[in-house]
Amino acid sequence: MSMQVKLSFARSGRLARPPSITGMTGPSEYRSKYGDLLEDQVRRIFVDCAPFRLPAELYDTDDGGWKETTLRYRVRK
Repeated sequence: MSMQVKLSFARSGRLARPPSITGMTGPSEYRSKYGDLLEDQVRRIFVDCAPFRLPAELYDTDDGGWKETTLRYRVRK
């Protein structure tokens, strides 16, 4: 099962807004049974880890930078 997590950062490395889950893949029985719990846990992981130490010069670049990024978070059993 995997989830796509959208993260928005301030220059300080803190989250500019709460992480949002933009997609989830995997068997429907797992998504229906564990989806809400996993979404909550994945959000808390990123909130608890902030602020992130990220290179200031790459915050906002022509290619996008880390100001806004989407990660794929893979969950294994």
